[in-house]
Amino acid sequence: MFTANNGRQGIEAVQQHHPDLILCDIMMPELDGYGVLHILSKDPATANIPFIFLTAKAEQKDFRQGMNFGADDYITKPFDGLELLKVIELRLKRTTSLKPLS
Repeated sequence: MFTANNGRQGIEAVQQHHPDLILCDIMMPELDGYGVLHILSKDPATANIPFIFLTAKAEQKDFRQGMNFGADDYITKPFDGLELLKVIELRLKRTTSLKPLS
């Protein structure tokens, strides 16, 4: 697990480490979460990593925008830890089931 202080650092970390899943806020310095998702979704090496917004932006228009950008899920703060774990588990299972068998 690793964290980033802003969107640009987040993109660099993802490109370097290729995580199994990304949790991303929308409101960040330098590059917001929408920009992060947009850039990562255009890169074939990172486009299929499950991407979950975890944000305080709770209005329907924010949710719609996040999903339209291609987020796999959208969780608003404050959130229930069990809910977050269930969403993560679901996304990881779905990704694993889509990987070709070696």
